[in-house]
Amino acid sequence: FFWLTGFLAVLVLTEQLKNRRRNIVPAVLLIYVHRYLRMLPIYLFAFIVPFYIMPYLYDGPNYDVARDMNDTCKGNWLYNFLYINVYFKDNQNCMGWTWYIANDFQIYLLVPPLVLLYLLSLIHIS
Repeated sequence: FFWLTGFLAVLVLTEQLKNRRRNIVPAVLLIYVHRYLRMLPIYLFAFIVPFYIMPYLYDGPNYDVARDMNDTCKGNWLYNFLYINVYFKDNQNCMGWTWYIANDFQIYLLVPPLVLLYLLSLIHIS
C-alpha cells in the first residue's frame, strides 16, 4: 500500500504540474490542502463516534478499555489531526489503528520535494 500511495501521489503531482507550468508552489500547496481536507471529515467521524457518542450507548466488560482509550485521547488528540501520531509511544497514541493514515499523509508530504528535485536534476543534466 505504501508503494501505491507513492505512485498515486506522483501521478497527482505530475498532473497538477502539467496544468501549471510556472506556478509550482501553489500547485503543491493545493495538493497538501486538498489531501488534508479530503481525509478530515471521515477522520473526525472515526474520532467523535467512539470517544464522544459510544460512552453513552454501552456498558459491559469492555467498558474499561473504552474509558482508558477516551482518557488517552483527551491529552493526545491533536497529534492525530496533525498526522504525527506515529512518532509517539503506543501508550500515548489516541487511536492506534490510524497509523496508516498518518504514514499515508507523510508520504504525500515527501513526494513533491522529491519529484521536484528529480525534475531539477533532469534539467541540470540536459
